[in-house]
Amino acid sequence: MARYTTHNKRESGNKTKTVLAVLVIIVLVFTILAGLVKSFALPGSAFEPNSAWDGKSSFAVALDTNPSSVFIYQREPKRIVFLGLDSNMYFVTGNPKTPVAKISDAISGSKDFDIARVMALSFGAPVTNYAVLSKRENLDNKVAQKMFKDFASLATPFIVMTRGKPSFIKNTNITRYDAFRLWWQVKGLSIESVNVSDISALSEEIVVGGGRKVLGVDTTSLNRKIHDYLENINVIKEGYNISILNESGNPSAAGVAADFIQASGGNVVSEKEGDIRESSQVVVRKKGDYTPSYLAKIFGCDIRELVSMEKRELVSSELEITQAQNNGSNNELTVVLGRDFANKYFK
Repeated sequence: MARYTTHNKRESGNKTKTVLAVLVIIVLVFTILAGLVKSFALPGSAFEPNSAWDGKSSFAVALDTNPSSVFIYQREPKRIVFLGLDSNMYFVTGNPKTPVAKISDAISGSKDFDIARVMALSFGAPVTNYAVLSKRENLDNKVAQKMFKDFASLATPFIVMTRGKPSFIKNTNITRYDAFRLWWQVKGLSIESVNVSDISALSEEIVVGGGRKVLGVDTTSLNRKIHDYLENINVIKEGYNISILNESGNPSAAGVAADFIQASGGNVVSEKEGDIRESSQVVVRKKGDYTPSYLAKIFGCDIRELVSMEKRELVSSELEITQAQNNGSNNELTVVLGRDFANKYFK
């Protein structure tokens, strides 16, 4: 009996060690995977930490479907929508050389990011992600729900890790880390939560060369429409008064930036022109709040705290910001637009 008890104890001890070993291995594997996920982007894309999704705001992706569309996952309320826009419509480019262009012409044969750029300018909204499909689909509810079903499947995490992206996507700038986070948030949604909305009716006449009139996008109406899905409750709660200082060299930049901010629920109080600078930045009295971080992701730039004149020498534009914000409260910030913003959206 004693030998039997001793044997059982030894066997039980071995099982316990085995279980602990398995748990340790699992923890190590997930730790390694987490490191890999944070370190790599999907194949064919550049890893851009500044453009990564914060996981709290809506997630928007420009798609080369027919018609062209923007996929949006909204956290509150949880829903998914595909907003379609007729590719034969025209949009205002902000480029003095070609002020107006057809959506299909601007996308066809261009760089992949042009899909996001064209949708961002058409909607007046911060659509910074794109996905080129392996096969261009005619967008309807059936196609949209199939794409959602394929992405929300339990196999997606393994596919993203091993292949880099789902089979229906040819190329994208969405990082693996963001793809995993998106999958984690949408996997529990029902297929009925996915809808397609063709909003091509939100249009207006645009005058092009020679006085010819063409059917163009009504950016103001599209901005109001997409605002319903991009509205960021965290930005609204903090209630920052946001100023825009345009030092990009392109006079259209301030208006586009204001549209981006307002589409997310931000409050733009002023737009000014300044000297030309290379890099954009968000200038705030004190770091730590959500809104400056969110805007820095939208504009792909750094955040900088204001410093006093005694601590360092300021250039003229920074002096203007300092003078404006020293008389205000901590709930004020300035988005300074540089050439990088103009080069990204207007060339």
